[in-house]
Amino acid sequence: MKKSKLGLNVCLLGAIAYWVTLFGGYIAALILTGYILLFEDNRWLKKIVLNSLVLSLFISIILSLISVLPSFVNLINSFFGIFEGHFYANGFTSFTNLLTCIVNIAETLAFIILGFTSLKEKDITVPFVSKFVDKYFAKEDTAFEATENEVNAE
Repeated sequence: MKKSKLGLNVCLLGAIAYWVTLFGGYIAALILTGYILLFEDNRWLKKIVLNSLVLSLFISIILSLISVLPSFVNLINSFFGIFEGHFYANGFTSFTNLLTCIVNIAETLAFIILGFTSLKEKDITVPFVSKFVDKYFAKEDTAFEATENEVNAE
């Protein structure tokens, strides 16, 4: 098994990245991600830690959008209230609470499963997240060629 500069197996550090993102919050995840991106050489590990961070951000965006829904219903109710009308969506708050619970349970299960999957040092693919990371995560060969071309141009 490949070792990191900390002396831990790379697959264990990948699993820790998922679990820290889930249980430690954004600050711990950002510190770990920053360390791995700056100091570790393993490309698989860098991709795993970026996948965990982007997945967490994506889930936070979904939860934020769900939390806006009750405010939107209140806005509609206030608008109708101007004209002495009423718009009631009974049970809408319960529905948004249900959606939030479903997303939170799915997030917890996904991060636990992805952490155990990374212990096997397998490539982990979450379709929309992995595609996003692959698009913006520069390939090392391409970055080297660009630097070499800049040096040759001078």
